[in-house]
Amino acid sequence: MLDLKNNLAIKVSVAPLIRNANATVNGSGVDLTGYEGALMEFTQGLSTDGSVACSMEDSPDNSAWTAVAAADCINGVALATLATTEDSTVETLGYIGKQKWIRAVTIQSGATTGATFGANVILGHARHAPVTQLA
Repeated sequence: MLDLKNNLAIKVSVAPLIRNANATVNGSGVDLTGYEGALMEFTQGLSTDGSVACSMEDSPDNSAWTAVAAADCINGVALATLATTEDSTVETLGYIGKQKWIRAVTIQSGATTGATFGANVILGHARHAPVTQLA
């Protein structure tokens, strides 16, 4: 078995919370310095109604954000959806762009009681291992 713990880093972009407002959440920026690969992971716990559109934005400086182009996503897929019927589900988007920062963007719609969801960035192909996770 190969070791992943010392070769990956996981950063929170959108904290997992129960959300019941039809709103956009712009996640925290995650610095890609020191890594050659990134995967955006959107997770949903219990969902009672509504859906969540999930996408990525990138930035050279953690201040000017733009939607990630399909050409900078694995398989050209730049959008995922967490639907009402998908309790305990995970959707992923792979980033292959050149910017220094990425963040998750979620747009909840059709919610009255809502869902629990969040987003993490999994960083891989570290230039220097082992990777140190900061608390």
